[in-house]
Amino acid sequence: MPQPKELINRYDERLQDYLLGLLPEEEVERLDEETIADDDVAARLSAVEDDLVDAYVTETLDQSTRARFETVYLMSPQRREKVKFARRFLAAVDRLSAPGAAAVSAATTGPERLRPFPAKSEASKPQERRARFSWAFATVAASMALACGLLVNDLQLREGLNRALQLGAAQDQRASSLARQLDQARNENVAITQALEQARAASTPVERPASGGSSPSISSAALAGTRAVVLFLQTRSIEQVPVVDVPSNTDGVALELRLESNEFPQYRARLKEPGTTRILWKSAELHARSIAPISVTLVVPARLLEAKHYSLELAGIDRAGHETTTGTYAVEIERR
Repeated sequence: MPQPKELINRYDERLQDYLLGLLPEEEVERLDEETIADDDVAARLSAVEDDLVDAYVTETLDQSTRARFETVYLMSPQRREKVKFARRFLAAVDRLSAPGAAAVSAATTGPERLRPFPAKSEASKPQERRARFSWAFATVAASMALACGLLVNDLQLREGLNRALQLGAAQDQRASSLARQLDQARNENVAITQALEQARAASTPVERPASGGSSPSISSAALAGTRAVVLFLQTRSIEQVPVVDVPSNTDGVALELRLESNEFPQYRARLKEPGTTRILWKSAELHARSIAPISVTLVVPARLLEAKHYSLELAGIDRAGHETTTGTYAVEIERR
């Protein structure tokens, strides 16, 4: 019948196999539940893990166990940190143990002097290594462990602070860049906005009998050879198409295309005949107004316009140069 000490050794070997991934899946699951439900099992597993780490650090593991330790146990970042700490801890204790042991040996005589430990088996070396230090060495070791912990915490805090400072600097730089882009867009829109406001102020609407009794007439007074007309996105709620009178002496028709939102840095308009894909004319790159009402303004050459129905397709241009259609505007042209 196995003795209690033999049972303990077998149980410790089972826990060590658990740490090294050598147990069947069913037994691993059972041990997982035991470590959660039983504090004694969790404490014993922690002690066996400490012994296993100490044995690895002191290079007392056999070749097969060491290979298994490196390929399975060290896969976890937390376990690697535990091994690093054990190396630092044992190195600090070893540096202090030599002079400390000499002082203790000189202070005792006769049978009270320290005697060397008897030879131990390979399985018991990790446990006996920690037991061989006197209480004086344990006090020094605890102080060194505390100092190491404080040093690690200080390094982690410094690293976190540096990351926060770098992130803040990057955000400030991005905010400055966006502010410069916004100022540039506003400056580019100043000339167009001023010309449009002057055209509105000088315009004199003139009503014309609706064609077929359905479409209203939109007419504006000429300003510097152009005409300003406001167009809205075509929706089902808009049943009538605006009609624009274009005199023969007009160089171009200024159109203001209203937007629901400003989602692109630039826009481009294309003039088409409804029901066809043929592009009669397209504008240069346009910038939307940064203040309400949000819109883009363009001038269509009057020589291209005949007395017929046209559609204007507006596309947004992203920073990569890709165009996405944002809406369509309809207009009826009348020549006189």
